[in-house]
Amino acid sequence: MHKVIYQVSGMRCGGCLSQVKHALAALADEVEVTLDPPQAILTNPKQPLDQLNAALSQVGRYVLTAS
Repeated sequence: MHKVIYQVSGMRCGGCLSQVKHALAALADEVEVTLDPPQAILTNPKQPLDQLNAALSQVGRYVLTAS
């Protein structure tokens, strides 16, 4: 099991959290998103960071950066 933690910019509320989690759900075996701290933990991500950010750009102004 390989977990990767990304910082998430642009999240402000529970609705943002839901959008980010939904956008990333198909791109990893498991996705956990938190507001405090604003991060996404992906288990076995199936795409590189640029593809993850491309998926997020479809649902809002959210950006992942490596921790």
